Amino acid sequence: ASGLIGVTMLAGAFAQTKKLGDGLSSEGAGALFAGSGQKTTLDCAGGGAHIFGSNNTLILTGGCTWLDMVGSNNTIIVALAEGANIEFAGSNNAITWTSPDGKEPVVRHLGSGNTLTAGH
Repeated sequence: ASGLIGVTMLAGAFAQTKKLGDGLSSEGAGALFAGSGQKTTLDCAGGGAHIFGSNNTLILTGGCTWLDMVGSNNTIIVALAEGANIEFAGSNNAITWTSPDGKEPVVRHLGSGNTLTAGH
């Protein structure tokens, strides 16, 4: 019986490791958007947001823990969670953010003509 308990504990220790498939994948709560020329509202539901596309106007609600975006000429209004971060690549994106504590998110970006504005 003690051998069986050892195996159960060992299996439990590896249960948190997950191999993800190749390509685009989304894990857990969050929002995923891919498109161009769209106007829509997405709910992060306490997770993050993956945005791919150009010429979009998007409103992200639900306390996004992170925003990951690739594209240009997007207007994004995002309600962030505390300690959130934003990473994006592209040009002429306008991101307006709010957070419960009012602290600016950590931002990493590649591109030109991008703006980051604190919302109300």
